[in-house]
Amino acid sequence: GEPAEEEKQILVDAARQMRETHKAGKIRAFLESCITTREVVRPSFGEACFFHYNLRNPYSEDRVVLISFDDPELSVVTDAAEWRALNAAFGLGGRVEEDMFG
Repeated sequence: GEPAEEEKQILVDAARQMRETHKAGKIRAFLESCITTREVVRPSFGEACFFHYNLRNPYSEDRVVLISFDDPELSVVTDAAEWRALNAAFGLGGRVEEDMFG
């Protein structure tokens, strides 16, 4: 019936090793879920679409932000003048900081 003390210890050690092996991956996945934002944009067929997303840096020093997308038709605005023109064309308002593109 009952497993011997040695078998119990083997099972406990195996469970501990499994937990330690998976801990780093679970922590990484949790942290990524906390700092990752996903936005879905679904314009109508043939519709030009422009939107802005406010990013806030909670740290006292500059940080790098990764923006990724799979659609080759999309692009990220990287120029203050272009941002101002698109913002005005789509009536979104908001201010542009010249040094936010760099």
